[in-house]
Amino acid sequence: MKHSQHVGATMAVANSRPPRRYRNWQAKAVGLCLGVIILHPFWAFHLYFDEALSPTDTKNAAAAHPFLAVTSTLPNATIASSSSTIGKLIPFDLVDSDLNIQEPGCLTDTCIQQQALLLARAFPDRTDQAWCIQSTASNYDTDTNAAAAATKNNNNETEGWKGILLVKVPKGASSTSAGVAIRIAKRHRCQAYQWMHRMASEYADRSLPPQSFLWTTVRSPAARAMSTIFFHVVSRSNETATDAFLKMHLRHSTHKHHGAISLGQGGFQLRYTSLTEIPEHSAWNKTNKTLVINPDQVIENVRQTVKDYDFLVVTERMDESLVAMALVMGLDVGDVLVTASKVAGSRYHFAKFAGHVSKCLPTVRSFISTDVQAFLDSNEWRAMNYGDLLLHAAASRSLDQTIQRIGRDRFDPALTEYRRFRALEKEQCAPNVKFPCSNEGQAQPKLSRRSCYLPFYDFGCGYKCIDKLIEKDKARQS
Repeated sequence: MKHSQHVGATMAVANSRPPRRYRNWQAKAVGLCLGVIILHPFWAFHLYFDEALSPTDTKNAAAAHPFLAVTSTLPNATIASSSSTIGKLIPFDLVDSDLNIQEPGCLTDTCIQQQALLLARAFPDRTDQAWCIQSTASNYDTDTNAAAAATKNNNNETEGWKGILLVKVPKGASSTSAGVAIRIAKRHRCQAYQWMHRMASEYADRSLPPQSFLWTTVRSPAARAMSTIFFHVVSRSNETATDAFLKMHLRHSTHKHHGAISLGQGGFQLRYTSLTEIPEHSAWNKTNKTLVINPDQVIENVRQTVKDYDFLVVTERMDESLVAMALVMGLDVGDVLVTASKVAGSRYHFAKFAGHVSKCLPTVRSFISTDVQAFLDSNEWRAMNYGDLLLHAAASRSLDQTIQRIGRDRFDPALTEYRRFRALEKEQCAPNVKFPCSNEGQAQPKLSRRSCYLPFYDFGCGYKCIDKLIEKDKARQS
């Protein structure tokens, strides 16, 4: 009897308890509450610290701590990816996560963008237009011998380099940018301007006078490399663009102007745009193909390059870049409107050879196979071009910050006007432009001279039609 009573009591107690899954849930709830109570002071301090920091304080804090996120002042937009995925965009919210866990030399897209946040800057206004030198006392010329004049006077230490200085990076939208440089100079009667392919280090040093506006273009290193290989190698030879052939050039093509990569200096574009020569193999060496040598120094090289320039045009964001640059320079958007160099005659390009021989050569369009793309996504390629990846990302971030500084109330209407003009130019001007090469591959330099600022060059063309278009639009609105 006592035994049965004890069993019954035990069963009653057991039946009165909640099931095991509820007991587990209750334990977790209690633990969660205790955790919140314990962490509450730290949480409160974090909220107070974030709210107390002004944007200036936040930037200063970022300078002191190289991995601190500075995202509150950035627009919620997307920017062009560095190199691994040509044409893809990386959302800011993806880039801005976990900003305090990456190390210099990290090769992921996220890490590259994180470092770019700390390298970017908003370009200041140069609306005083001191860079527009209208006197003839300069080491430049505006006639058809401009190239020879610039080269001849390169060592003029008394005069020095000044005016509108374009570091024309090969296959980085170089033709379009050269057309813009010439157009600005022509429309404002600036007689000192440089538009040739010339490495920035050839400008001697960083002591460029205030009477200069130094700018360049930055492109995804993978897209630029593929473009230069197809343009300078495949189109001018009988070689077949096999995967092995393309990867060989992606690994070994180091020509000063026509190369795909640098001599271990961080990337072709970083070497080309740096005002001081970067030592060879100081950033990468083929003995360890996936390692960035001294990444802190590469980061500093990029930082200094961004600091040295008055503007960086992002090739993949050409419309925004040209409009922002026009506003920085105090120009109208019509001053930076040009006909794209490859609108007509795109199947051929004009090439000059020794002995004053010129030909129209067929242009082979670039393509990327799955195997080549895999190489462009590899750590080997990214380590070779770590500096270019940072420079491209920092240029895009700088464009965002410059637009923010200008203000959307000024920038957006200007962008709308530019794109309206560009649509009219494509419809009314581009079809009638005569380039040095016809669509049939016939050389026509004399005919192209009627359409282009300079003979033998396929940039700065269609300017007469564009001028009339703008004048007509102004007359209509007045």
